[in-house]
Amino acid sequence: MRSGSAENGTAPVGETGAFSLWGRVDIWEGRRVARCSWQRSTCASRGRGFSARAEQEAHHPYCVHSRSLHAVFILAVVFYEVLGLQGVDMTVTERARVFRLLLIEDDIGRVEDFRAWLPSWATLVWAQSAGSALGVIRRDTGRVYGGVLLDHDLEQRAKTVDDESLSGTDVALALVQHFSTDVPILIHSTNHVQVPRVARQLEDRGFWVTRIPFYDLTEARFGAWLDEARDIWDEL
Repeated sequence: MRSGSAENGTAPVGETGAFSLWGRVDIWEGRRVARCSWQRSTCASRGRGFSARAEQEAHHPYCVHSRSLHAVFILAVVFYEVLGLQGVDMTVTERARVFRLLLIEDDIGRVEDFRAWLPSWATLVWAQSAGSALGVIRRDTGRVYGGVLLDHDLEQRAKTVDDESLSGTDVALALVQHFSTDVPILIHSTNHVQVPRVARQLEDRGFWVTRIPFYDLTEARFGAWLDEARDIWDEL
């Protein structure tokens, strides 16, 4: 989409608030035409008619070079616009187009079950310890994921001594700090002591939290939760 004006040398701004490459095309075209027009006027002032000069001007090194660069630049812009890249933060928005679930789980058996239940339109990102989960959450802030699958006791696959002391409680604190409250959370932990406290902590901050112990979680129940999470994802 083209918006703004290049006449005053300011960069047009698209609907996303990002710089529009069409502004560069307008500026480039204006400078190229101005340069070649200057050559035509110079030829006329020296007593050479435009018609006599036309053939020479057409092959003038500057004009030939500028026309070639202009054509390449136009093609680049066309590809840029057609691919839908204008005004888009590729590191965030493009990743967010894919429906991803962040699975925080240290039991490989449960991981395999989630993978088996996952529909083709969803992608699973597995954090196998609390420390790994904290790194992912701090990196992928906001609304990169369509949902979180949270376990609480995560010491089985801890990678460091510090990691062994971390749990789903620490992960929940990070979710509150870094994730959008539009990301639904399914707590599948069987820790009946800690889960209510963690769930309340998330709910108090505005998260939609569902609690289903893994021994009660079936493909149908997971699918029902996933459909609701997908509806939220599509609406926002």
